[in-house]
Order: sequence, then structure tokens, then C-alpha cells
Amino acid sequence: MKKILFTTLCIGAAAAAVPFVSGMIAERIGRQMVDDINLMYQEMGSDMKLEITDYVRGYADSRVQWRLDLGFMGAMLPMKDIRFVDEMKHGFTAVTSTTSLMENTWYREFMEKWNDGKDILRIENRYPLSGDIESRIDMSGFSVTADDKTMVVNPGSIQLRINRALDHATTTGRWEGLRAGGELSLSGLSITTDQSRVSSMTWTGKVEMAVDRISLIEMNGPGEIAGLKWNYGIGMNPEGDKLSLSSGLSAERAEVMGMSIENVILQAGFFQVHRKRYEEMMTLYLRIMKEMTQNMKDEPEGMDPEEIQRKMTALGMQMIEAYAKLLTKGLEFQISRLNAKLPQGDISGFLTLRLLKDMQPMEIMSFAVDPAMAFDYLELKADLTAPLVLVENNPVFMSPPMPGMTTSLFLARGDKATCFIETRGRALYLNETEVPLPRN
Repeated sequence: MKKILFTTLCIGAAAAAVPFVSGMIAERIGRQMVDDINLMYQEMGSDMKLEITDYVRGYADSRVQWRLDLGFMGAMLPMKDIRFVDEMKHGFTAVTSTTSLMENTWYREFMEKWNDGKDILRIENRYPLSGDIESRIDMSGFSVTADDKTMVVNPGSIQLRINRALDHATTTGRWEGLRAGGELSLSGLSITTDQSRVSSMTWTGKVEMAVDRISLIEMNGPGEIAGLKWNYGIGMNPEGDKLSLSSGLSAERAEVMGMSIENVILQAGFFQVHRKRYEEMMTLYLRIMKEMTQNMKDEPEGMDPEEIQRKMTALGMQMIEAYAKLLTKGLEFQISRLNAKLPQGDISGFLTLRLLKDMQPMEIMSFAVDPAMAFDYLELKADLTAPLVLVENNPVFMSPPMPGMTTSLFLARGDKATCFIETRGRALYLNETEVPLPRN
């Protein structure tokens, strides 16, 4: 009997200690997460910083205050930082929390002005003792009125999941859209992401967004886009040294400026992108953006326009240098799919442009003097088919584009017009006819 009682007491004591222990583990996870996130910011060259400003841990609950310093981005936004307050509950298998943004003056004032002081966001988090961290953000509807016009913002929600190492994250969300008077309405926006961190600058995976319908009133009458979808993805080869960056846009139907289009699809991307060069370019790009923002922030009113122009030109040259890092042998740009259905007929096409060797920006300028030299560096193939009725009465499309040529830009083939362009060695061919280029 004593053994049973002793065992029961031990189990009870262990169970009673679990909330306290889970609270300790959650604090350790939180502080480690702050260190890991700040390390990523440093590796990216960003001056953003996350910190815990106060952590009060109790037996069964805790209160945590976080602060995200936006760094140079704060100069472009109405706030310099974002403050979060977490009210945590220590459970047996996980710590759960609710997060509030009401400590931010800008956020609280917005709620007071447009939502009677009520918070439109409900943020719930779950930090398990093992496994992924989960968050869910629910937004209630609200409305904003200005200049006698009211914008109604509908509810939405988003779920996020990230592992402890902060190198794999997924997102799913749905927003019911908004309505701005009778001029604009957006309904049914959804988002999904699935990304894995290769480095601080490179996340492979995909992002997909879809909108059920966008309606707007424009100068030439009402417009509408239905079934709009957008995707973006980054892939990496098995060796880990080359990336592919692709993006696509499609719509089931679009009626804009009195024109109706159906089944619109555009898929394009860059392939064989040198990964290290890409990361160097992104690092340089962020540094340039930081400098530009700092210049705009520091410039006094009435500053000499020539001085502003000089600074912007210098930064522009640095931007060219950043993008030039990607011009390496094998780099390829593709429009892999172009389709649209017009009342007059279908449009379809593709384009492939490939670098045959490394190229510098100054070499591009030399192409103006010797156009044929471009094809020492570039390989091109493009094909476009369109309804003949769209181009048949336009001499730009149906006449030879250069003196001495016997072919027009488009050729009539039944009720369609076709255009085919490709390079063969140092020669450019249009519809199987060589284009006479000046040569030096």
C-alpha cells in the first residue's frame, strides 16, 4: 500500500511539475529562436533585429514582450518597430499563446479610429515540446471611410508552420477580400507556400496565390478578372550550385478596356542561375537599397538636385554591377508558355534566350557597333502564333522589317500569322531567312 501511495505521489509530483518544465523549455526555444533569426538578418546584411524586451515566467503561464526593429525599412514605413505581447499557457505537451499588437501606438490608434478600439486580429501560437511551431492569425472584418467613400475589408485567416531549425516553413491562408464603394471589389484570395532554407539568401520551394474575382470601374467601362492565379518558385540542382527561378500568371477570363480575353497563361523564368552569384547579387542589392533609403532620409529639404542625381547615378551603377553578377555561361531565360484566347482566335508562343559564355555589361554596349557580335554570346529561339486578322493590315508586321529582306515579320498561314526567330552561329534568322546585320 505504501509503495502504491509513494508511486502515486511521484506521478502526481511529476505531473504537477510538467507545466513549469514546459514553460522553461518554451523560454529556451524562444530565446534560441531570437538568436537564430538575428543571425539570419546579419548574414543577409540586414539591420533588422528581433529582441525579447521582457520575459515573466510563472508556474502555469508566462508573459513575453517582443520587439522587431525594422532597421532601414523603418524609414519607408510609418513605424520604426513592431511590438508583440504574448500571453502564454504552459501545457503538458505544448505551450500555447495569444499574441497582441495593441502595444504599438500606430496599431492601437488605427483600431480606435476604425474599429471602436477592438482588435481585428486574433493570433494563436503553439510551441510543442517536440515538433514544429504553429501559428494561426484570424482577422475580423472592418471598414474604413474617407472622402465619403467606404472600403469594407472582409475577414481572413492564415496558418503558418515552421520547424525548430527555422529552415522549413509552410503557409496556407484565405482572405474574403474587400469592396471599395462601387469602384473596386476583390473576392476570395488564397495563398499557399512551402519553402526550405538553403542559406539566408536562398529559399527553395514555391509560393502560390489565387483570386476568385477582381472587379473595377475604369475610364472605359467596367473591368473584371476571374480565376486569377500567380505562382513563383525557386528550385536547385542536386549539386547545389545552380538555381531555377520561375513565375507564372494565368486567368480564366479578363475583360479590361472593352476587350475580352480567356484562358490567359504566361509562364517564364531564369534557369541555370549561378547560386553563389545570385546570393552575392542579393546581398549587394539589399546594401544598395539600404544606402538609397538612408540617403532619402538624410537629405535636407532643398538639397541640390545635381547632388541627388549624382548619388542616384552612383547607386544605379552599383545596381548594374549587382545584376551583372548573374551573366554567366549557361544562364537561360524562357517564356515557356504563352497562351490566350481572343474573340479573333488564339495566341500562343515561346521564347528561349541562352548565354553561351560569361558576359560583362560593357560588352553589351559593343553590340550597337557590331550587332552580329551579340550572337557570340547569345542563343535565341522564339515562336509566336496569332490570329491573322490582328496583323494583316499593319505594314509593320506584314512587310520586311529591313531593306534587303524578303520575308515579313509575320507570315500568313491560313487564318493565323506566325513568326519564328532563331540564331544559327553568328547569324539571325527570321522565318527561315537570314537577317542582314552590319558586321565589323
